[in-house]
Amino acid sequence: MSPPLSRASLAPWQEVVDELADRAVDGLRPGPPQHLLDTVNQRAAKGHDGARAFIEATRSMPDFCDTDAFERGRRLVVGLGTELALVLVTGALVEGYASPSLSTPLLATGRLRSDAARRLYETGQMVHNARAPGALAPDGIGRRTILQVRLLHATVRRMLHTRGYVGPDGGRAIHQLDMAHTATAFSHKGPTRLAQLGIVLTAGERDDMHHFWRVVNHLHGTHPDLLPESPAETAALSDFLDDWRFSLDFAEGADLAHSALRSISGQPPFFLPYEALGTLARRCMSPIQADAWDLPDHPHWGRLLDALAQGEAAFTPAWRRLSGLRRARARANVALYGRTLRSRLGPDPSQRAFGGIAGEEAWLGPGLEPLHLGRRAV
Repeated sequence: MSPPLSRASLAPWQEVVDELADRAVDGLRPGPPQHLLDTVNQRAAKGHDGARAFIEATRSMPDFCDTDAFERGRRLVVGLGTELALVLVTGALVEGYASPSLSTPLLATGRLRSDAARRLYETGQMVHNARAPGALAPDGIGRRTILQVRLLHATVRRMLHTRGYVGPDGGRAIHQLDMAHTATAFSHKGPTRLAQLGIVLTAGERDDMHHFWRVVNHLHGTHPDLLPESPAETAALSDFLDDWRFSLDFAEGADLAHSALRSISGQPPFFLPYEALGTLARRCMSPIQADAWDLPDHPHWGRLLDALAQGEAAFTPAWRRLSGLRRARARANVALYGRTLRSRLGPDPSQRAFGGIAGEEAWLGPGLEPLHLGRRAV
């Protein structure tokens, strides 16, 4: 069921949080995020009611999940992984810094200022793990990562609550309306802004990718009533929330956007300079916001982006038609992104916020056989 698009109907969600996760970590001492789910599992085994309820509620896929549509959407997210990541960063996550309510909890914890790039790579780790074959099985690496993030949000929310935090909108930290707003970045903005790279999804592809993200966002803790059933309804919700929740007078927004783009400039998996990332970001958001934030509009990179989009548009029909091309693109995306995450987040899982990164063995699923590059299968 889609929520009515009015401030009066949506404002109460500012006081609603992820109570299931909050109860699971109630009374838990701060510790490494990668151990949160294991700790909650241990608490559940010892009879902790909140932990047990969380584990029981997150073992299954949501009732609305269509297995076939989900799998088709997952494969699209795999095959278009690097391109999707690029427009998610430049055209959705960075744009979201215009929301004081979304940004202030992160500013309060210091993450946006101290290590913007690492936070973006950690978001990439969650997406990479969630899209692996079988990753959302009860003990799959994708589900584990999503639940670790969810529990981390609960611990941050509790910490901010003890400090007397009240959001810029008067609501609680990381409340359901903000979670729904973030969810639209993945289910709406990323897929539609692929068009800036010359990749225009068909209606069926949009439906399938939307369904994949709807399942992931549900597991992430967003209330089902805030996860519209169709891409069109999600687009309407996204636009409504942007108009309401974004503030170009929010002094931190532009600084955070420039800082994030600079932090990943020249870095894998995109290897693009700041001018190119900024030019693409400008194309992915409203001209009013781009001008207010003084984002680059570099003519040279604009021409190259146009050429890239034309090449992608010409290549897409063959990619859709030929399964070999789809597999090759998927393998290349998996190889590049997996190695990027290991190089940026480190080889030791115990030092990463969410533990493991889906590796070669995770990708040996239907339709994605291992690709041998040199002596290493990816």
